[in-house]
Amino acid sequence: MANPKHLLKLKEGIEVWNTWRKGNPYIFPDLRWANLRLADLGEADLRWADLRCADLRMASLKKANLIGVDFRRALLEKANLIAANLMGANLSGTDLREARMFGANLRGVNLRSANLSRADLRRVRNVTVKQLSKEVKLNGAELDPDLIDKLKKLYPHLCENLRTKKGKHPTQQCCHCSV
Repeated sequence: MANPKHLLKLKEGIEVWNTWRKGNPYIFPDLRWANLRLADLGEADLRWADLRCADLRMASLKKANLIGVDFRRALLEKANLIAANLMGANLSGTDLREARMFGANLRGVNLRSANLSRADLRRVRNVTVKQLSKEVKLNGAELDPDLIDKLKKLYPHLCENLRTKKGKHPTQQCCHCSV
């Protein structure tokens, strides 16, 4: 369960939270199992937070500092992670269906068994083909054409049902398309 003091501080607003984080840089916020559905956490400093099993469905984490966050088994369905810094975060087993991750930094992120179905992964930064090959579900995800080309060469089975633009199927990009 989440630390009640941490949860209350977060609910005071992002400005208060970020000020508190600056004054307490060595505290690792415990927000496990927190219900943050629909929360506006844009630009929040959540680095090194424990958000395991948290409900962040449809939450806004736009431009948030999510370095080293433990999101294991969290619900991030339809979350806004546009331009978020997820460097070193653990997203294993996380539900990211239809998440908007346009321009997010995914350097060193653990995506093992993450569900990225229909997620917007266009222009994500620092993501590797190896990260996307770890039992990740990519059905209907939007990826940049160059990333699809790399996946096609090394892991052609992952190219099925990918999109390059909203609603467009990359028939020219993938060797296993059936449209």
